[in-house]
Amino acid sequence: MNILIAVSDLSIGGAQRAAINLANGIARLHPEHHVVLYDVEAYPPDEGMAASISSEFAVFRPSLFRRLLDRLLASVLYRTALNRRFAVRTSIRQRQRHFRRVLRKHRIDVINSHTWWADKFVREALGSMAIPHAVSMHGSYEEVLSNGYLKTSEESYMRKVLAKCSAVIYASDKNLQVFDKLLIEKPGVCKKLYYVVELRKPDIPMVRNDLQIERDAFTMCIASRAIESKGWDIAVETALTLRERGHKVELLLLGVGPSMVELQQRHADKKFLHFMGPVEHVEPYLAVCDCAIFPTTYRGESLPNFVLESLFSSVPVVTTDIAEIPAMLTVNGKTAGVIIPTDQSKESIAEQFIAEVQQLIMNPDRLARMKELARECAARYSPEEAVDDNLRVFEKVTGA
Repeated sequence: MNILIAVSDLSIGGAQRAAINLANGIARLHPEHHVVLYDVEAYPPDEGMAASISSEFAVFRPSLFRRLLDRLLASVLYRTALNRRFAVRTSIRQRQRHFRRVLRKHRIDVINSHTWWADKFVREALGSMAIPHAVSMHGSYEEVLSNGYLKTSEESYMRKVLAKCSAVIYASDKNLQVFDKLLIEKPGVCKKLYYVVELRKPDIPMVRNDLQIERDAFTMCIASRAIESKGWDIAVETALTLRERGHKVELLLLGVGPSMVELQQRHADKKFLHFMGPVEHVEPYLAVCDCAIFPTTYRGESLPNFVLESLFSSVPVVTTDIAEIPAMLTVNGKTAGVIIPTDQSKESIAEQFIAEVQQLIMNPDRLARMKELARECAARYSPEEAVDDNLRVFEKVTGA
């Protein structure tokens, strides 16, 4: 089977990571299938994301020179509405033609797209081509609809994309709310699947000395895009408050974004706040941590990779009740961490994070039990099965 996996871009993000991991997993576990990864926007990729892509399959994107030329043309023509529409349409058509050439050259049997923007591009580019299209939902539909990004015409196009797709693969039950909101039926093939998670142990294990962390410090970690709704400010406030209360706390912050820049500038003198920037793999950092902290209120959250990675590293997570997080952390009625409700003010959420982490610091036996539960949660999930489950969906829509 020839499979094209389309992603909106190769920036840091859960959907992008899920698409790359799926492509890597298929190439590694099922070399009998031919995989192509297609980068729709062709922006310069994040170095860590690009480095994580397997060399066993090809990555295609519209020519970067062509894209830069398109932007230059657009900047010249944007002076009038008529020319603006012409420039945008010209750029889109060129990308669509490139996409169709890739489909024909590699004789693609099925397309799997990730994020609304990639879904829309694929639907437009396919035109009358009868290639099955499986949409993987990660939360971008809810995010777009809830933030009012769509105009009425675009909302109508979202209906068209979902109505014409061959299958929907979703990560969280809330992903399906879009069908009710848009008043359309779900496709016949609709499957809830876990993400494919790639875990890589470093050749040389990281130790606390590498990060200038004292052996007896209580160390936390957050890894995500550094945006306000991911809760970096609450994570920092938790560390600051607990330090003021006399607890020896260290916080690792992995990722990049506006929150990182703002917090790093504001707390440049706080040596216990370790702003590590984007990293290719979080597992070496989790290995030196006592717990993960993830105060997310992000509307597009579904099945956070950071929570999965924490569980596989036997690290409990202090987090929120967004999307699938409670189910991910619960086994036999017990929780591998602490789940904090988000139906309260941000100030109350922050106060509860501080209180719950303090309880873990003061109760090491409870923390140790949570680490065992994290291992049990991780044991329920198999990356190999996740790859096979996705392939079964692709085979169903192609009739293979």
